[in-house]
Amino acid sequence: MRNASRVVLETVASTPNPFRYGSPVTGANFTGRTVERQALVSGMSDGLNVSLVSPRRYGKTSLLLRAEGTII
Repeated sequence: MRNASRVVLETVASTPNPFRYGSPVTGANFTGRTVERQALVSGMSDGLNVSLVSPRRYGKTSLLLRAEGTII
């Protein structure tokens, strides 16, 4: 079992991270979160104050920019 765990760890360590980080994600790199984006756009269109809460680097800025682009 130890050898299997070692192989898994080595595979994970050698696999590049598919997620971009460091700057907001735009264009084709932004995927999913349709429900969240629609809720944000709806609230913004209705003139509501909306708060996005999550840990750092979870895509809050990317989501906000995508929603903003839908409205403008």
